[in-house]
Amino acid sequence: ARRVLQAREAAAQAKRQEGEQRVASLAEEKEQLQQRIQDQEEAEALQRQQSVVEAEVAALTGRVATAESEAIALEEEGRLLADKLPKLEETIRATEGGRYAGAARLADLMSEASGLEQKLAEEEAAMDEVVTMKALVGEEAVRLTGATVEAEAAKEELKEQASALEGLVHQMEERVQDMERIAADLAHQEQPVSLLQAAESIGKEEVSLQQAIRSMGREKQEAQKQGEEKVLQH
Repeated sequence: ARRVLQAREAAAQAKRQEGEQRVASLAEEKEQLQQRIQDQEEAEALQRQQSVVEAEVAALTGRVATAESEAIALEEEGRLLADKLPKLEETIRATEGGRYAGAARLADLMSEASGLEQKLAEEEAAMDEVVTMKALVGEEAVRLTGATVEAEAAKEELKEQASALEGLVHQMEERVQDMERIAADLAHQEQPVSLLQAAESIGKEEVSLQQAIRSMGREKQEAQKQGEEKVLQH
């Protein structure tokens, strides 16, 4: 009976050590999850970046309005010059002595009109570039908004998993303490039947712990898989 008791004590000691190792492993997993929660806080930085992008969009919108106003003014100047050209040509035909001066003035006006047309074309090209940039910035803002929402959801999910792991670690610590108490009780019992029943109780506790660990491991793998899929989508 003493040999059996010693063997049972050794087995209980081994199981207690195994339980402690599992508790340490779960504590390490908890730290990793907390690190991932900190990583998810980078999503908040993305949200702040979105605010900056929105401010840039507002500034670009103001530039577009200014460019449109300038284009309207250039068109008005062009129409005025076009109205002046026939009058200048009539003046050149009517005034023989001022023909050369009028021709030079007409050339200057035509050159000025050509320069205005070129400037108008450049402004239109700049407006097209601004509109394209505005569309790209809008798409980026939409993408950042979606990524922020997904990141917030993943952050909440990781917090829930961390809380569940903390509960499991606390439960395992309590069970390890129960196993230690059972092992201590074994040292004071002398009936082989009671020893066998106590060993069976320890075995059942171990099976329950293994089932809980496997269940939590599956949930953790599923959460990691979902998080990776969300990251790849964005």
